[in-house]
Amino acid sequence: MREYKSELMDSASSSDSPPRPAARANPARGNFGRAVRRLLPALILAAALLFLFRTASTVGWKPLGERIAAARPEFLILSALAIVSRYALWGKRWQLLMLPIAKVSWWQAQKALMASVFFNTIIPAARPFGGLVRAGYLSRSIGCEAGPIYGTAFLDQTGYGVVSVLLGALSLPVALWPGRGWSRSPLLVLVFPVVLVGSLLLVWLNRDAIGRWMRRRMPAAAEGFEGALEAGSVILSRPRSWAVMLAGGAMVWGGAVLGLFLASHAVGAGLGMAGAAAAWSLGSMVGVASGTPGGAGTTESAALVPLLAMGVPADQALAAILLARLLEYLFDLVAGGLCALARPRPPV
Repeated sequence: MREYKSELMDSASSSDSPPRPAARANPARGNFGRAVRRLLPALILAAALLFLFRTASTVGWKPLGERIAAARPEFLILSALAIVSRYALWGKRWQLLMLPIAKVSWWQAQKALMASVFFNTIIPAARPFGGLVRAGYLSRSIGCEAGPIYGTAFLDQTGYGVVSVLLGALSLPVALWPGRGWSRSPLLVLVFPVVLVGSLLLVWLNRDAIGRWMRRRMPAAAEGFEGALEAGSVILSRPRSWAVMLAGGAMVWGGAVLGLFLASHAVGAGLGMAGAAAAWSLGSMVGVASGTPGGAGTTESAALVPLLAMGVPADQALAAILLARLLEYLFDLVAGGLCALARPRPPV
C-alpha cells in the first residue's frame, strides 16, 4: 500500500510541476568545432607543402627533376615490385584472417582491398572508412552480410596499425642515434604502443556505449562495429590468427620500407634499411593522422625529417621519397581504380 501511495504522490507531483524546457545545444559551439575540424587538416597540409616547397627550392627544381629522371632502371623495377608485392601480401593476410568467418579466394580479397586503397587515395580522411568499402565490395561479390566481413577488415587494419607502429617506433631511434645504445630510445619505443593499446582498451571497455551511439547516429556503421566485435572474438580465439597478424603485418610493413630503400638506391641516395624504415614509418603515421587523400604532402614532408636529421643530403632524400611515393600513387590509382570500377558480381 505504501508503495502504491508513493507512486500516486510521485505521479501527482510530476503532473503538477511544469515541464522543464529541453536543453538546447549551443549552435555557436558546434559550428566552431566543425570549423576547427575542417581548418586544422588544411593548416597541416599547408605547412607540409611549404616545407616541401622550401626544401625543393633550396635543392633546385631542375637538379631534383634530373636526379629523378636519371633513376637507375634496375632499382626502379625492384622498387615497383616491392610495392606490388606488399599489396599482394596484404591481400593474402586478410584472406587468411577471414578463414573462420568466410572462405574467399585471394583474388576476391585482393580486389576488395585495392578498391578501398583507391578511395583512400582520392578522398580526404577516407582511411578510417576503408574497411567499410572493403566489406561492402567483398560482401556483394560473395553474397553475404557485410558486418562480419567488416569485422575482419577492422581487425586487419588494427593489427597492421599495431605492428607498423611498434616496428616504426623501434626503427626511429636505431636510425637517428646510431652507436649510442638505447639510452634515449625508451620514450620513443614506448609512447606509440602505449597510446595505441590504451586507445584500443578504451574502445573495448566502452563498446556498449559506442554501439548505442553508432546505432543512433550511423546505423550502417553500427552493424559493422558489432560485427567487428563478434568476428574479432572468433578470429582471435585461434592461435594461427595471431601469427598471421604479426608475421603478415611485419612483411607488409617491410615491403613498403623495401620500396623506399630500393628507390633511394635508384637515385643515388643509398639509404640503409634503418633509415628507410624510420622515414617511411614516420611519414606513414603523420599521413594517416593528417587525413589528406592518401597522405599526400604530409607523408612526404614527415618522411623527409628523419633523413635530414641523419645527415642525408636534401636532394638525395627528397628524390628518393618522391620517387617511392610516385610509384605507390601510380599503383594505387591504376590497379585500385580498375578494381573499383569493376562491379562485384554476386554468386549465381
